Amino acid sequence: AFTKNLLSGLGDWMADTDSDGIITVQELGTYLKKKVTIDSGNQQTPKTRNLSTDEGEFVFVLDGLSNNNNNSVLESPINANNTQAIENMDKNTTNLAYVSIGSITSKQLGIKTQIGYFRDKGNNEIGFTSAFAEATNLNIDLIQPIGIYYRRYLTPFGKVFFNIGLDMTVFHVKVFADENINWGFKPYIGLGGIGGKIFDKQIYWNFDMGYVYVSESFIPDIEIEDIPHGIQFDLTFGIHRRYFS
Repeated sequence: AFTKNLLSGLGDWMADTDSDGIITVQELGTYLKKKVTIDSGNQQTPKTRNLSTDEGEFVFVLDGLSNNNNNSVLESPINANNTQAIENMDKNTTNLAYVSIGSITSKQLGIKTQIGYFRDKGNNEIGFTSAFAEATNLNIDLIQPIGIYYRRYLTPFGKVFFNIGLDMTVFHVKVFADENINWGFKPYIGLGGIGGKIFDKQIYWNFDMGYVYVSESFIPDIEIEDIPHGIQFDLTFGIHRRYFS
């Protein structure tokens, strides 16, 4: 229980309780005391103590944020091995994964998944979106947006972001037992954030505004007016998880 929660506290940044990009020993100790006690069924009960003001404190700083805070960090001498390690760390990709369940639009309910990754120090993210939605109050059996997105965080590995994207939306309709499809395109812009926790996972929300363009209806007995198109607002809530490599 201790090792598992130590890895999640540091590797997944779960011990950063105030989301400032820094895990103090006090934060890590408090996190481990609570989690290990629960996971072990009170068989393991780590103890913590408060540091005095003159003792100082060891901290873990999230890469990319150390230049944006006021905490002084003791730097070790740089040698060839350290330089190579830093170069390798800069080349590593930080992988992300999102699973979101919520409202796709005001007339559609479904499930959306997003998988993305960082190519830099945590400011810029690109990824892939796939969703399946049931169109309530419409003659559409299934709506399936598939697309790509770009996301910009206000701070490296931060909690607030802006995003743009492009979806290809496929509409599925059964007419007389035959499967028929129509398609359209949807460019969109939006904003979102990450905050709070449920089941030890961070809560994710995203609000997008886009325009679904459908040129014509290829489905028998379905007019283009019956296919969701035009301006759409999407609100999604779900679970967010970051995997660091």
